[in-house]
Amino acid sequence: MKTLAQLKAICQYSGWQDNTTTGLVQLTNFINETLQTLSTLAPWPEYTKTNGKVSCAATSKAFASVSASTGTVTVVFATAHSFIVGDVVDIVGLNTDWSETDQVITAVASLSISYVSSASSTTTTGTVTKHIDNTGLTNTNIWKVGAVIRTDRSVPLDELDADEYLEMKVYHAASGQPNYYCLQRDTSGSTILTRILIYPEPSSTLTLYYTYYVYPRVLSADTDLTDWPDTRLHLLTQAIKYRLAAQDRDASGAALYSAEFIAMVKKAYGYSRPSNRPFIANSSSYNETQTSLRNCEKTFVV
Repeated sequence: MKTLAQLKAICQYSGWQDNTTTGLVQLTNFINETLQTLSTLAPWPEYTKTNGKVSCAATSKAFASVSASTGTVTVVFATAHSFIVGDVVDIVGLNTDWSETDQVITAVASLSISYVSSASSTTTTGTVTKHIDNTGLTNTNIWKVGAVIRTDRSVPLDELDADEYLEMKVYHAASGQPNYYCLQRDTSGSTILTRILIYPEPSSTLTLYYTYYVYPRVLSADTDLTDWPDTRLHLLTQAIKYRLAAQDRDASGAALYSAEFIAMVKKAYGYSRPSNRPFIANSSSYNETQTSLRNCEKTFVV
């Protein structure tokens, strides 16, 4: 592994000449951008993860009673619920016409939730339904999600784009075991969060498992170590040279998508293939050239 200082030295040797305070800040950004782009060009083993897991709570639950006092409404359940402070919910009574919509939960206890409302005192039974928000992934460094499965589903859930998901949610509202998911970037807070939206809304608590890809470690201090391995340092060096040789230091990283550089990426990936990935044999050639072991289709039994 190389430190940020060592990568800066490689850049300076390869043509970076602005060593002012501002220039060195830009150099750090240039290195991080190069690493980020490299990480997306192939499923490198350092950034390929297979152990993602997230719990999705049921979004609807029957309640036993409701009471209101001094501007606060409290909804009581017979058993433990999964709502949290900040959830936006609709409350619909079954034995009266009483209902509340778009209420933000301000307090929770094991068997109750509370929110601010001017509703008068009432007692009823009914259902609390959480607005579709589903769940955010806890890893904010995720840039891509692969297969998503339920514990009782042998094939992955189908991915929808945002428009398809919204259409199903609005016009075909349903609950049950989800069969589809949509990925969304949440930028409302101080960090960018990858969020999984699922359809239909779960009727009971379930766990989703997923594979995912993460960005490389962001470097800031000179002593920070990158997670880009030394065995592929030549590829990082070439990426730096390609970007520095391009106009305006290749601000968009387009030079790394050229046919010449992609050929280098494929060669480097062939030698860094993670062991849990399938091996695919090369097509036969007329001159019967020898095929290396890494290109042969094999099944390994441990």
